[in-house]
Parts: sequence; C-alpha cells; structure tokens
Amino acid sequence: MDLEQWVSFSLAALAVVASTTTAGLALRYARKQAQAAQEQLELNRKIEREKNEPYVIVDIHFGGPGSFALYLTIQNVGPTLARDVRISVDPPIESTYEQATEALRTALSRTIPMLPPGRKLEFFFDTNARLNSGLPMTYNFTVQAKGPAGDVEPLHYTVDIEVLSETLIGERPTKRIEAVLTKIEKPLKEIAKSYADANHTSITQTRQERMDALRRRREEMEERLQAQRSPDE
Repeated sequence: MDLEQWVSFSLAALAVVASTTTAGLALRYARKQAQAAQEQLELNRKIEREKNEPYVIVDIHFGGPGSFALYLTIQNVGPTLARDVRISVDPPIESTYEQATEALRTALSRTIPMLPPGRKLEFFFDTNARLNSGLPMTYNFTVQAKGPAGDVEPLHYTVDIEVLSETLIGERPTKRIEAVLTKIEKPLKEIAKSYADANHTSITQTRQERMDALRRRREEMEERLQAQRSPDE
C-alpha cells in the first residue's frame, strides 16, 4: 500500500469513526429527550389527576373567639367526592373527658362511606384544661380515601395542640364583634347623614303629615268631648 492509498484509507476510517460517534451521541440525546418528555407527561398526568381528587384534612382547633372548647374536624376541601375515607392516628386519640375519648376513637376507627366537597364533620375533643393535663399534645394523622380515579395518595398531618395555647385563650367572646361594630360605626353614621341630607324634603314632609294627623285627631277628640258635655250644660 503506497502512501496515497494509506492516507485515503485512514481518512475513510476516521470518517466512519466520526460518523459512528456522532450517531451514538445523537441516539443518547434522543433517548434523554424521550425520557424527559415521558417524565413531563407523567407529571402532567399526576397534576391533572390531583386537581380532580378529594382532599380530606384532619385538624384540631378552638371553637371560636373566646371559646375554651377544642374540636377535631374532618373536612373534604377538594373538588370531588371522597369515598371510603379511613383515618389512623398516632398516638391513640385521648381526651381529658372519658366519654369524648370513647366517641373520638369510635369515630376515627369507622370508615366514612362518603364525604362530599366542602362537607365538614366536627367532634368535641377537649377543653383548654388539656394544656396542663400531661396528655399528648402532638398527633400524627394519616388519611386514606378513594376519588374518581381510584385510590388517592395517603395524606399525612401533624397537629400540634401546643401551638394553640396562645391563640384565643383569655379573649372575651364579644371582643371581635365589638371591634367590627366599632369599625363600621363611622361609615354607618356617614350613610345615615347622607340619606338624611338627600331626603331632607321628604323627611320633613313626612314629619309634617304626622303632626297634621295628630292635630286633626286631637281636634276630633275635643269635638267629641264638647258634644258629650253640651246636653248636660
């Protein structure tokens, strides 16, 4: 093989190697692109499925402003019907009231056949006396349910009652109502004044008509009295 043939052969070999390498890189890139597209597709499917699934939450909270009662609630805040709702809790639920403990354990051990969107189940749990009772202050809830597409991914909640200790304790029940009334007092006065100014003529006329009616009634009564006295005189 002369030099010219050897050079031609070498160039051809290099071309084959380069072509093979390029094809391999292109194939690897195509595989990565296909894998990324598949992962994105699965993610989109999961997001779309979760958008249409029920979302059942478990919480413990005070009953309202100034309330010393604690309630355990189970609520479906999702857009679709939840079926076969099962709730487990660790440690076992316990109240300072024995009857409440029994009622709560019975409720949580029972499968809820269905829970429509927005539906909330509320159970008496305890009072603020629990804060100094020595009973567990943290509960871990696991919720399992079925939605339109079948089993929903289990949801896990940690509820810390200690967080509630400084929320509404000591606040009188009417405090927030008083605050709202104070806030709207001035606007109401302004509305009343505007109404009175806008309807001044009508209000004055109405008052005058009432006064005239009272005057006529008084005159009629005086005439009747006068008529009754005339025969005696």
